[in-house]
Amino acid sequence: MLEVAIDPFNATHQPHNADETFLALSRAIQRADGFTLLIVVCNEPVQQWELLHQLDAVLAEPALRVSVPTDCDDVLPVVESSLPNDRAVSAVIVTELAAGIRSESPQDAKLQALNHRREEWRAQVPFPVVFWIPEYLLQPLALQAPDFLDWRSGTFLFLKPLATARDYRTGTSDHSPEVWRLTQSERLQRMEQLRELLAALSGRSDHPRDPAAIRWLLELAAHHQQLGQLQECVEIARDQVLPNVPSDDARNRAYACSLIADVLQARGELDEALRIRREEQLPVYERLGDVRAKAVTQGKIADVLQARGELDEALRIRREEELPVYERLGDVRSKAVTQGQIADVLQARGELDEALRIRREEQLPVYERLGDVRGRRSRRGRSRTCCRLGASWTRPSASAARKNCPCSSGSATSARRRSRRG
Repeated sequence: MLEVAIDPFNATHQPHNADETFLALSRAIQRADGFTLLIVVCNEPVQQWELLHQLDAVLAEPALRVSVPTDCDDVLPVVESSLPNDRAVSAVIVTELAAGIRSESPQDAKLQALNHRREEWRAQVPFPVVFWIPEYLLQPLALQAPDFLDWRSGTFLFLKPLATARDYRTGTSDHSPEVWRLTQSERLQRMEQLRELLAALSGRSDHPRDPAAIRWLLELAAHHQQLGQLQECVEIARDQVLPNVPSDDARNRAYACSLIADVLQARGELDEALRIRREEQLPVYERLGDVRAKAVTQGKIADVLQARGELDEALRIRREEELPVYERLGDVRSKAVTQGQIADVLQARGELDEALRIRREEQLPVYERLGDVRGRRSRRGRSRTCCRLGASWTRPSASAARKNCPCSSGSATSARRRSRRG
């Protein structure tokens, strides 16, 4: 009996992520004709706020939000009294239905009224109605208002947090964002979803400056970068994000600059890439007090210096500016990656004994503990290189160091690998 009652809440579709579910929800509202019942399941108030804000940005007209009072015994009169007389609404969003209802409550007047007045809902509310409820309310609603739920046209589950800007802006190691982990087919599918989301916003005059549009554009640019489509990446960041990002959104502005600098570095335009890192990114993270993003940016500055053959300064930044941050944060993988980059510089300078020691004693054990097979193989390969070079190595000139340094390649592939640091 219980299984039959709850069965209507099987999700309309199985989402790949919250943005995909949001796109399906917005489509359902836009395609609705008259009264249509939709159920949204969301546990987090912050996520609910962001989703409602995004709906207002996507819909042709803002949705009408109706908050159910705690002492309410019948939701329909509350909704009816809120409907405007002079205009249509894109949807009616009903929130706070769960106020005062416990999951173990055998009866609740609000839920029973929904069931008793199901026909009146269709007659009195000629708009899509979206009930926004927490997960625990599913069972009481299914048991006490089964007839009302027969009107349901879709259920949309937001049980995982939305991808935030931080997901694709930062991080190495255990904090690696989802954008880096996708297969090519998954990446292409995600890019198509982002384009559809952006297209849904295009009808609004203020859509280029909408926070959701900025977030989706930045993620799309990051995907282009990962596919080696560097021109597309820089065009989105330079032409669509930077002119529209609000002046007080320093973090997204800094990330757009980072994407541009990544492309410039991949193309060998090292002076401009270095200027952007130092003048456009680093001061922002210092003001925000974001020590991780600052360390990642300093690492990218060291990448450029290393590519220019300025090995002493690159080594100083790695040891004094970058490594201590990961030690304080307890980020063992980022620390190991940075130690490997220190070993790269030492190897380029001909200090093979110390480079070999770092790879064997500092890096390799970390990757073995973390089960990072790819990192372990990479470090073992470089350790063997140090062994083969042996004592016959002589310190190279700056130009030769730039040519031979393992991290100084100007190829798009190497740039994409380095860009995963932030």
